[in-house]
Amino acid sequence: MGFGLPGAIAAKLAQPEKPVVCLIGDGCFQMTCGELATAKRLGINLPVVVLDDRWLALIRVKQIRRQLDIYGTPLGEISYESPPKHYFGVPAVGVKSPKELKTALSFALEIEGPQVIEARINSDHYIDTVFD
Repeated sequence: MGFGLPGAIAAKLAQPEKPVVCLIGDGCFQMTCGELATAKRLGINLPVVVLDDRWLALIRVKQIRRQLDIYGTPLGEISYESPPKHYFGVPAVGVKSPKELKTALSFALEIEGPQVIEARINSDHYIDTVFD
């Protein structure tokens, strides 16, 4: 956790002619969102897709499996009717469906500079599909 955004920036710097998309979870984004300022300063085209399930879901899965109280893992509610307009001056949009994601990603790959796409997802299945 915490490698996705810096790794995507490095990939884009190493191969500037190739499209690069950063795909990270909301917890990873919270750890490294300041790197958006670096991507903006460098002027690189980098869509950053943040999978937002409103939890630190993998930690929550461990709490449930160990029969611990759920503590410190909710990240809060984001209104997709009016998501944040930007992070560190990098434009941001919220999407709620695969069609909206495809449209936002196509746009982000064509513009100059980075863009954040916050994709609302449901992580209820993690308890059945994630093992530690």
